[in-house]
Amino acid sequence: MAKIESGDGRLLSVDTEKSILRFQEILTIAFEGQPPAKEWEHPFKLEWEEKKFFGLVGKRVEYVLSDGVVVDLNLRA
Repeated sequence: MAKIESGDGRLLSVDTEKSILRFQEILTIAFEGQPPAKEWEHPFKLEWEEKKFFGLVGKRVEYVLSDGVVVDLNLRA
């Protein structure tokens, strides 16, 4: 049975050759000396034509994972 998870973060980049989406946690308040925002990557199983990834780069997104692979990606308000 597939493990389904979801989360949100800022989409930093898309690597279409390796099928990797790179995310960054969203910090609402930055303090001096605070560690930098965490970044992470997930492979994706989304059709490029159906999802306009480049329009989402730099924006807050919600992602749905199935066994660690992004299967859905949507813009967050």
